[in-house]
This record gives sequence, structure tokens and C-alpha cells, in this order.
Amino acid sequence: MKTLFLDDNQERIEIALTHFPDCTIVKTASECIESLKKDQWDLVMLDNDLDEIIKDKAIVGCGVDVAKWICQNKPIIRNVLIHSRNHYAIIEMTELFQENKIKFMQICFFDIDWNNLKKNCNLDIRNSIYKEI
Repeated sequence: MKTLFLDDNQERIEIALTHFPDCTIVKTASECIESLKKDQWDLVMLDNDLDEIIKDKAIVGCGVDVAKWICQNKPIIRNVLIHSRNHYAIIEMTELFQENKIKFMQICFFDIDWNNLKKNCNLDIRNSIYKEI
């Protein structure tokens, strides 16, 4: 399963690599968007609060910015998972994805049932707008 994992927390990165050893790790929103431009993904996992420094208004800095880019550009993504603990960002990403009919899942990272996630991502979740796993 081709997985793109956006997070800058080393502990969460190590956990993700334990379960998805071949996943692509990106630590900034701009790296994530570049990866989305270059390839198709079975699973994109989005954190929101990143340590990316915004030096120029053109540089994006959080998961919400990636969600906005996804909604505007509609890259080929089979499954999107929001794993942020930032309640306000979750609400904003949820509203963005719902308004743009982008199908997604949302769960706190440390509540992920990794075996269930793998099983569900082998299926196509595009038929459900919101699915907590």
C-alpha cells in the first residue's frame, strides 16, 4: 500500500514506520504537497501542527494547508486519514473535505487501530464521507 505520512513528531513517525515500513515520510506541508503532485497514493495521513517555518506567504505550513491544496487540485488519493489532535484543525479539514466531497477518515493518532486501518485501506473508503476507525 503506497502511503504518504505527514508528521514532524519523531515518535509518531517511528510508530507509523513500524506498521507501514515502506511509507513515504514528509515533515512539512510543502514536502507533502510536492509528493502529492508527483504520485498517486493509497493512503495519505495528515497531521496539522507542524514546525515548518513560514518565511514567505507562498510557503504553506500545516495540515489544513495540505487539505486546502487537495481540495483545489484533486490529486489521486484513495484514502485520507486526519490524525491530528488539534480540534480546530480537525473541524476545518472536515469542513473542507465535506464541502469538496473528498472522502476521509479522522482519528487521533494514538487511537489508531493499525490492523483495522490496513484492512480498511485495502478497501476503498470513497463510499463513506466520515468513518472513525
